[in-house]
Amino acid sequence: MTDSLQLRITNADFAVLNEHLLRDDHDEHAALVLCGIVRTDHQTRLLVRQVVLAEDGTDFVHSQHGYKELTSRFIAKWASYCAKENLIYLAAHNHFGKDTVEFSPNDLESHERCYPALIDITGHPVGALVFAKNAVAGDIWFQKSREVLDSMVVIGPRMRALRPGPRTCGPDVSELYDRHVRLFGEEGQRILQGLKVTIMGAGGGGSLTNQWSAHLGVGHLVVIDPDTIDKTNRPRIVGSEPRDIRKKTHKVRIAERVAKTAQPGIRFEGIVGDERYIDVVRKVIDSDVIILAGDSYRSRLLFNAIVHQYMIPGFHVGVHILPDTLTGQVAEIKVESRCVLPAFGGGCLLCNNFIPAEKLRLEGLSVSERRAQAYGDQQFAEAAPEPSVITLNVLSAAHVVNDIMMMFTGLFRDEVELESLRYIALDRRLFRVSHISKHDCLHCGSGDRSAKGRGDTKSLPMQINRPDTDNSVKWIKTRVVLLYGFIARLWNTAGSKTAQ
Repeated sequence: MTDSLQLRITNADFAVLNEHLLRDDHDEHAALVLCGIVRTDHQTRLLVRQVVLAEDGTDFVHSQHGYKELTSRFIAKWASYCAKENLIYLAAHNHFGKDTVEFSPNDLESHERCYPALIDITGHPVGALVFAKNAVAGDIWFQKSREVLDSMVVIGPRMRALRPGPRTCGPDVSELYDRHVRLFGEEGQRILQGLKVTIMGAGGGGSLTNQWSAHLGVGHLVVIDPDTIDKTNRPRIVGSEPRDIRKKTHKVRIAERVAKTAQPGIRFEGIVGDERYIDVVRKVIDSDVIILAGDSYRSRLLFNAIVHQYMIPGFHVGVHILPDTLTGQVAEIKVESRCVLPAFGGGCLLCNNFIPAEKLRLEGLSVSERRAQAYGDQQFAEAAPEPSVITLNVLSAAHVVNDIMMMFTGLFRDEVELESLRYIALDRRLFRVSHISKHDCLHCGSGDRSAKGRGDTKSLPMQINRPDTDNSVKWIKTRVVLLYGFIARLWNTAGSKTAQ
């Protein structure tokens, strides 16, 4: 198994579960938690897609083996559903207490009696959760192993992690972060140190969020960008130097240099490549936060799908400068800081029309195809770059990095809603932008076709294989064979001389 096992649930689903289980009637109640799954080299995540409440006296009744149990009819119905939908079946109930919780001997005996057969019925892992007010424990059964739950992450404006008991104190916090600790305490700094933040795009907005995340003390950064720096974008890339233009340095290598200057011990993964490459996507799906700092519609679609399918909070930074079609003068400057939480009403880019189908289609055309369809719009035909200035990137990126810091260290007030922000620079006006959601949305919706919490059981859009991967492997294998042959000849020659 992987290093840790984590459950992820939206704030809204957790509130429903909490209200049903933890009532003030001093009794036990039950529910089902149906999950997708994602496995990486370092972690397995169970992604809560649906919460099903068990009705007392009908679905959850007194038991011959213990206090209460789910009825066989209720179990069979939802086990069959999980088999059909490729979901993981978790039975949840409550115990009494506040900061610690564990399964009773009767609970564990019932798991051993029922779960091997339930795995066969569903074809997927199954398990149980037990809740107290500020704690959760999990007993998860896989085909060949049985694992305990390390934590449950509640995703919302104030990120929370619940465990079976209080977290033991982590490593000492460096004096380097003394001023941070005065704001959100040593535990807040440890939380930042434990974060994995992925930044898609290392240009203006990406270079800023990379630098600031490293200065905050984020422990693991993944930065993805296929491009090298050139003279026209150097003014917007933090940490770039004149020599980088001569050397055609990749933007991610500049980001690495900046991050390690700010925090020498940081774990940094710089990926030269398209974020749509399948091997690149696998590096992203166990992130704690994703920042989209590119503005193509293809990257927006993939980003939005990952956020909802893998239940990872996301942020989109961007600046849009609109010229007057008649005069060519600047008509509007919009600075956007979009928050996208993996929940209904969380800011889905599809629902809020930030990924128009026609724009996505046109973006996929070649230059000649665009020219044929441009109808005289030469700027569209040539895909001319927009104006861009680093100080405008700062306005967008600063809101995003601050939101991440406030979310994970618990500084936001309970009533905060993470609406997106729009700054109209020509009028010096800042707006909060409410989020629209559609129940039939394929990313955030509540229907069976939506991607919410599906994890690895559903394919992501826009994924492609890295080009020439097979040729590269063949090239390496050929060189290894040649090198081995050369060494063997040297060895044989040396052996012959020794024999003589």
